[in-house]
Amino acid sequence: RDWQALRLDMNDLTRAYGLAGNWSAASQGMPARIDDNQVKQLLRTIGQRADTFDKGLDRAFVNGQYDTGRGKDEIRRSVQDLKQATNRLRDRVNGRQSNTLDAEEVLRGGTSIDGFMQRYQLSAQSERNWIALRGDLDKLASAYNVGWDWSQPGYAAAGYLHPITGTYQLDVNR
Repeated sequence: RDWQALRLDMNDLTRAYGLAGNWSAASQGMPARIDDNQVKQLLRTIGQRADTFDKGLDRAFVNGQYDTGRGKDEIRRSVQDLKQATNRLRDRVNGRQSNTLDAEEVLRGGTSIDGFMQRYQLSAQSERNWIALRGDLDKLASAYNVGWDWSQPGYAAAGYLHPITGTYQLDVNR
């Protein structure tokens, strides 16, 4: 009975922090996260797929399948941000220092790409490349037990659907 109450509290906590709790796996002695070697392989795959996606964008832009402009620069920057975040996570995994926040940084890098792909129609090959890369990002979220929703990234799994925006000033008197 105490375990059930604790489990409910832990479920509430995991939802509040946007994590995916898998109590059935934990109770069966299964690992909650894949091991570091599997994460390293997944990160290599993400890096390779990001490169493939990037090269596919080159072909789509050169073939005139997309109107040049600000969006082109934004998607380029987003792909570079994703690659850099992936490299940082790889370094942290190699140093045995990775955590959920590091994985979320990679996932956030994919969010802007996903938004771009939702807004603009590129070549079928670019779409396939993104779907494959996004699938690997989903695996990364699962590996770090991050509840990730591409339609509401960030803390959507915890029920926080409205991001905080604007300019704020700290009240030093409090």
